[in-house]
Amino acid sequence: MNRQFRSILGAHPRVHWVALILSLHLSELISTPVHGAEADAELEPAINAVVMLTGTLDDVTRYGAGIVFGRGEGSLYIVTADHLVRRGERTMSNLKVRLRAYPELPLDAVLLDKHRPDLDLALLEVGGLSAKGIDPTAIDLHILARPDSLNSQSRVFPVGNPDNLPWGRSAAPAPGFERQGDRITFESIATRKGHSGGGLIDESGVLIGMVRGTYGTHGQARDIQVIT
Repeated sequence: MNRQFRSILGAHPRVHWVALILSLHLSELISTPVHGAEADAELEPAINAVVMLTGTLDDVTRYGAGIVFGRGEGSLYIVTADHLVRRGERTMSNLKVRLRAYPELPLDAVLLDKHRPDLDLALLEVGGLSAKGIDPTAIDLHILARPDSLNSQSRVFPVGNPDNLPWGRSAAPAPGFERQGDRITFESIATRKGHSGGGLIDESGVLIGMVRGTYGTHGQARDIQVIT
């Protein structure tokens, strides 16, 4: 087992969640930020790791987003907001995921049984990608934040499926964020329905959290460290 993962298992307060991720036998889980010369170019790898998600729950079509955090043989593993795909014992059906490189190709996704409602986290698997000519390694995963890479003064962009607008994000970022435990709070001026499960990306191109929703005048995200 990778030394980094042994360290996480020994020290991370969310041991059960991390153990679940490791039990999936992922071939790759990476949590290193990306660095580039241009600000806009820096955002691209993180945006590419955000997927669009649609499905049916209680006879209503729902839309949101998810974050690719790992990959297996011909598969991608995605984390999303549990409240988006579940209502009590009821789960979303006809679940489809779209990758940014293939926006017109809806891919069947499986909602895995294991989830963390207390953290509002759910897991999806999209398999059979090789048969469709899709290379899972084409998605850069070197963009998940490390604790020492976060700067609360950085501007942040929520990226998701706002009002069913794929990979939508505001041109005006939120000016900074606040961390309280595993929660990240930021101004919600750019957060709308459909952002749930999407990424919160800082101006250097680091994916720092998973958007949960809007609460009053602020948006809230789950710290990406809970996942990695």
